[in-house]
Amino acid sequence: MPAATTIYIINATTTLNAGSRKMMIVCNPNGTAGALTIVGVEWAGGTTPTQTTTANKTDIYSFSTNDAGSNWFGFVAGLNF
Repeated sequence: MPAATTIYIINATTTLNAGSRKMMIVCNPNGTAGALTIVGVEWAGGTTPTQTTTANKTDIYSFSTNDAGSNWFGFVAGLNF
């Protein structure tokens, strides 16, 4: 199994109080993925979603803020595309 991946959301401020960002993560051609951690994001239920492990499939995550980027809320926009 590959090493875990950690993504940090830093300096992703917005000039408005409310803002959003999207991230697309593609599983490698072997269909293996290590644990995914996205730091600086609060997920529903406090649990980071499980990354797709199907080869060449894409997961889409969306992040929203209501305080100019001090805090980010994450949710799954779609998995296994």
